[in-house]
Amino acid sequence: MLRVLIIDDSISILALLQDTIAKAGYEAHTAKNAKEINESLNGNDFDLVITDIYMPEQDGLETILNLRITKPDIPIVAMSSNTGYSDVLDVAKKLGARKCLRKPFTQEAILDSLLETIGPGAPSNSAN
Repeated sequence: MLRVLIIDDSISILALLQDTIAKAGYEAHTAKNAKEINESLNGNDFDLVITDIYMPEQDGLETILNLRITKPDIPIVAMSSNTGYSDVLDVAKKLGARKCLRKPFTQEAILDSLLETIGPGAPSNSAN
């Protein structure tokens, strides 16, 4: 079963994504801060990480950089609603995110991104 770690400081976004991914037949785990991110990644193997960019303590760009060092092969989807002065999603892509999503997005868009990021070898699910 595909194991996904979802990282966002918004409890409502975490709940929505966890529900969407679980209903699609995948195992969804969540982390909302740096401590939970580190605890989740320590000793756990995930097939995909979905991370928000703007978060306190450790932002998504730091998370992507850390993952590229500690788990260089893990696929990453970055998401953000605020682009600020520069497009942080472009920066996330340059740092190693395979796919970027601008909030708000549909449940279909997140599942499509998941499958596109994992590739044709992704486990199939019964929800489609």
